[in-house]
Amino acid sequence: MRLNSTIGSRARLDEAALAARVELGRLAALFLAHSRKHGAYPGSLSELEARAPADPLTGKPFALRPEEGALVLASEGDGKVAWRLPKG
Repeated sequence: MRLNSTIGSRARLDEAALAARVELGRLAALFLAHSRKHGAYPGSLSELEARAPADPLTGKPFALRPEEGALVLASEGDGKVAWRLPKG
């Protein structure tokens, strides 16, 4: 029984990580559209014209981290789930 619950838990986590990647892709598209229209990325999720998707791993907003030469959109639930957008 424990093995099955471990496999089930891992499958749910993998599914949530995949969903987070998909939602981050949607969020990246919103950031790129905003940049094309306004000449720069928004400073926060609330500046987007469309509602930003929530992180399926945490249920919270995705993190925005400025880095040298880029803006990183990331899941706080899994540091490996992230999109790196070139600074515009």
